[in-house]
Amino acid sequence: MSPWLSSSARLARSARSNPERARLGGEATTPDARVNLASHTGDVTSFLEAEKISGAILCGHSYGGMVIVGAADRVPDRIGTVVYVDAYVASDGDSC
Repeated sequence: MSPWLSSSARLARSARSNPERARLGGEATTPDARVNLASHTGDVTSFLEAEKISGAILCGHSYGGMVIVGAADRVPDRIGTVVYVDAYVASDGDSC
């Protein structure tokens, strides 16, 4: 089992969590050839809205930092905390 899967399993036992898999490299259940930062951020915000989640703790590693900052910008009322793990933290107006 990968370190991420074992960590997400521990989180799931201790709190409501959902380690979403972004549509990267065919790893998701619905891969799409048009994936980019906007689609990854949209995946996160759509999930938060569909599940009516508020106070979410978003954790992003590496490029995931840009995804979670985008989600926090789009739906700030649904976000409690963002956690960056060795991640790129974009400044206002930055893009990849």
